[in-house]
Amino acid sequence: MDAATGKLLANLALGVTLQGLVEALRLGRANGLDAAAVLGLLEGTGLGAIAGMKGPSITDGTFGDTQFSADLLAKDARLMLRSTPDPLPAVTALLQSLTEAQRAGAGDDDIAVVTRPELG
Repeated sequence: MDAATGKLLANLALGVTLQGLVEALRLGRANGLDAAAVLGLLEGTGLGAIAGMKGPSITDGTFGDTQFSADLLAKDARLMLRSTPDPLPAVTALLQSLTEAQRAGAGDDDIAVVTRPELG
C-alpha cells in the first residue's frame, strides 16, 4: 500500500469519527443534553474512543493543547476529496466543520475545536 494513501485513510477514519462526534453533540444539545451527558452516553459505541480521547478538551472548552491541528486535518481532507472522482459526503461535512474553525481563527487548535459550536 502506498504510504500517502495509508495516511489519508487513517486520517479519514479519524476525521469522520470526529464529525460523528460533532453531530452527536448537536443532536444531544437539540434534545436538552449537555456535552458531558452526550459523551457519557457514547461510551461503548463506535464513537466512544474519540469521545474518551477528546472528552476532557470538549467539556473544558479548551482546545489549545494541540495533538493534531484543525489546519493539518483540513489539508488532508482536501487531499482526500481531490484523490477520488467519487463523492465523500462525510469528508465534505468534516471539511466544512474544519473550515468554520479555521475562519474563527482556531486552525492551530486541536481538531476537537470543531465541537466548539455544539457546546452552546
